[in-house]
Amino acid sequence: LWNYEVGAKGDFLNSRARVNVAAFYMDYTDRQEYVIRPLSGAQALFNVPESEVLGVDIEGVILLSENLEISFGIGLLDSKINKASSEMANSLGDDFKGNKLPYISDQSYNLGIQYYRQFGVTDVTVRLDYSRKEGMYWSLANYEDQAPVELTNLRIRAEYRNFDFTFFAENLFDEEYHTEVSVPGFGAISNVPGAFPGKPREVGVEVGYRF
Repeated sequence: LWNYEVGAKGDFLNSRARVNVAAFYMDYTDRQEYVIRPLSGAQALFNVPESEVLGVDIEGVILLSENLEISFGIGLLDSKINKASSEMANSLGDDFKGNKLPYISDQSYNLGIQYYRQFGVTDVTVRLDYSRKEGMYWSLANYEDQAPVELTNLRIRAEYRNFDFTFFAENLFDEEYHTEVSVPGFGAISNVPGAFPGKPREVGVEVGYRF
């Protein structure tokens, strides 16, 4: 892998805002891709001779007041298979040249809001995080892509003397999504997709003590 990157960082609004921007180009040689062979269902690794990823990342933090902070991020990616091997063409029935690389989201966004307040000797922090990803294919064949995934997480933390009390809710709205899929017609031994579900909503409380 040859990775080329250029970026800039800037502070604005009397250092109450910071924005980082980066553009990068990733030039892969013999990138490994995991596939399941059609018909037989055998698992295999193949080397894609030449592929690339072009991307832009933007992230920032804005301090709206002493107690309120907003953070954000935007990621834009474009991947491409520039050359595929004859082994892949012979084994999988396609060389996939020009296709996108699997498991790379074209677009990703995140937004975080954090509020801090002190009540006597107790410090309370509330943080809400939202993220969205879209434009990701499951396989080299690019047969089917994942629907946009939107996740929201909530954390409320209270610090009292040496104690920490944290309430958390991950995947707050119980979004249903998959982390891996075997697409019918390619990489599948049946007409039913094989899939690993994403983590469902999880709610809990953590208690800690600092010695």
